[in-house]
Amino acid sequence: MGIAAIYRAIEEEALIVIDEIAPMELRSPAFVPAVEAAFASGTPLIVSTHAHADVGVAHRVRRELTRLRVKLGNRDRLVEEILRIFGLERPSGPPTAEGRSPTPPRHGR
Repeated sequence: MGIAAIYRAIEEEALIVIDEIAPMELRSPAFVPAVEAAFASGTPLIVSTHAHADVGVAHRVRRELTRLRVKLGNRDRLVEEILRIFGLERPSGPPTAEGRSPTPPRHGR
């Protein structure tokens, strides 16, 4: 997710997905403040981190967010776990014209 997209998601109070925070991203003078703003906004976050990135904002992710380890054997089950964490259910109904299921309702902060 680009820096502008992070700020746009904050403004729209939309789910923010950041893939990934790794050593290269941590060296970006614009990326770290965008992630800090995402934390401060209270907007729901899904963030992946590099396995060995545990400094600065990556450390904050590890300390303050629910951590799930993605492995080949569990990756399909994680969708249900993430929905449960956010208090959502898998959308029902036929896929939309774009081939996706309907968007679940947004929840407040």
